[in-house]
Amino acid sequence: MRIHINENQYARLLSESSNDRYGRCGFEMLVGIPGCGKSTYLRKVNSPNIFIVCPDDIRRELTGDISDQSRNGDVWTAAEEKIGDGLASGMYVILDATNVGTNNRVNLLNKVKGNNPGVPCYATIFDCNPDVSKERIGRDIENGVDRSNVPASVIDRMYSQYLETLGVIKNEGFDNVFYYGGE
Repeated sequence: MRIHINENQYARLLSESSNDRYGRCGFEMLVGIPGCGKSTYLRKVNSPNIFIVCPDDIRRELTGDISDQSRNGDVWTAAEEKIGDGLASGMYVILDATNVGTNNRVNLLNKVKGNNPGVPCYATIFDCNPDVSKERIGRDIENGVDRSNVPASVIDRMYSQYLETLGVIKNEGFDNVFYYGGE
């Protein structure tokens, strides 16, 4: 089932801890290219039951540099542990990452479902024009924002993966897929 939501609806959902979706244990993967607004909208979260796992934050902790990709294996091991810990504590866990690679996304979803039977799993897709993403990232870097400096060629490659994702994600095993129009 496709459910389209706008910025205000998404922010309201994230801030209402009494909402059935966020007020109980669950797992949500955000899906979108770098610079599409995933982290920006998560900053509006205002619920004690929501636990956000961000590989960029883990990368910064492990390497001192949010753009350093040299320890991605360690980053994702730590992210999976944090997801498991959050779910074991009864939290609603949101993974703040691009998640555009189908194999990695499906493997992680299967691990979460296998280790946490009965926990609902969702995906929220953030749509964004890659040129807008490149502009946002460039502006942030120029303004000294501590964010990953993703090269334009990588954004283009990830956008191709994102387009493939749109055709397959509904059959990957998520309990529901939400579409955020962004921009």
